[in-house]
Amino acid sequence: GNLSSAARMLEECRDPHRATAKTIQERLEGFVARSSVELDVLYMRVPLFNPTPIAAALTPWLRFFNTPLGASIGMILGTISGIGVIFDGHTFENAARIVTSGATGLYAVAFFFVFGNVSSLLHELWHAVACYAVGGRPREVGLLFMGGMPGWYCEISSTYVVSGRWRRASVPLAGPVFEGYGCAAMVWLHGVMPAGSLAADLAFAGMLAKAVGFLMSMLPSLKDDFYFFWSEVFSRRNLMDEAYVSTRDLV
Repeated sequence: GNLSSAARMLEECRDPHRATAKTIQERLEGFVARSSVELDVLYMRVPLFNPTPIAAALTPWLRFFNTPLGASIGMILGTISGIGVIFDGHTFENAARIVTSGATGLYAVAFFFVFGNVSSLLHELWHAVACYAVGGRPREVGLLFMGGMPGWYCEISSTYVVSGRWRRASVPLAGPVFEGYGCAAMVWLHGVMPAGSLAADLAFAGMLAKAVGFLMSMLPSLKDDFYFFWSEVFSRRNLMDEAYVSTRDLV
């Protein structure tokens, strides 16, 4: 259906002898439009703004983070800090203490959701910056409702006609890289705050939000950032199906 058609189209678009830039753009826009209409029964997108001007302004400042070195540092920091937060024996004990501490608990819970929402928007803008940095055009940022649950999205389909495997892979990887740096920063902030203070509790809520965000984006079993990163690295479009088959064969 649409997925096989998209795969054929993208392979053709990557062959400069078979398609012009104008044809690539027109066919990609048509496919995205058709897919959006057919998937309306599953989710609803609400476009809010064009992120291209923001991406153009931020790209010179953030270019390093999308390089192999910058991305590797972010992933290492995120892995160490994220695993440290989640598997620290005191994390859930501290979370329970904060939640049950009256007004401070309410502030911390509210901050957790507000911070997570703002961080999610910045996460998508980071994808927009990465897309712009490799020559793509981020089309829109908006709200995405799936099963009644809201979230942010950034439309970066132009990434898939960019030449170069690493250049394409760096765009989905930008999400986990952002979460990795953010998680490490929040761990540091929590560490320098006075123990037991409201500032420390709020920093703890932000630290927990970033740790969960980083580890969730790293799950290869979900069709999220890290899944699409590996699909570009290995040039395979059906990693999830192959993972199920391999697991079944092992069992």
